[in-house]
Amino acid sequence: MVEYQEETYDSVIDEIKPLLEGHYQEIANNRDVIKLNPDYEIYKRFCELGQIRIVTARADGELVGYCIVVVRPHLHYKDSLTAQNDIFYISPEYRKGMTGVKLFKKTEEIMKTYGVQRIIMNTKLHLDVSPIFQRLGYTETERVFTKIIG
Repeated sequence: MVEYQEETYDSVIDEIKPLLEGHYQEIANNRDVIKLNPDYEIYKRFCELGQIRIVTARADGELVGYCIVVVRPHLHYKDSLTAQNDIFYISPEYRKGMTGVKLFKKTEEIMKTYGVQRIIMNTKLHLDVSPIFQRLGYTETERVFTKIIG
């Protein structure tokens, strides 16, 4: 059985790190130019400030997924507390069924307790999970373009 809950940075970061490498290999563009090198000190600090929240999925205690969101008033709408996803991942063996849907629903539930007004989620085009977001009632609102310039 998979359980979903919010966890602290200190309680989960050592378990996230091994999953993060596989996640990077699977989804990152331009790996030949931009290497994975998270700023763990900033993540920890933002978690301590309540500006990053980590929601996890665990199967029999083992970490199998995470959804990390940045929670702040939006820069354009300072009265709107917004959760912007930073990163989410489900281990491949748990992608069938409802694991992802339940992780996102739990994230929404937890964000509501903090007074979040809206959640902004994004997905990679080459590993598109838009159908999950559409199923959960999200609306596509933007497209993001990236260009390597140096």
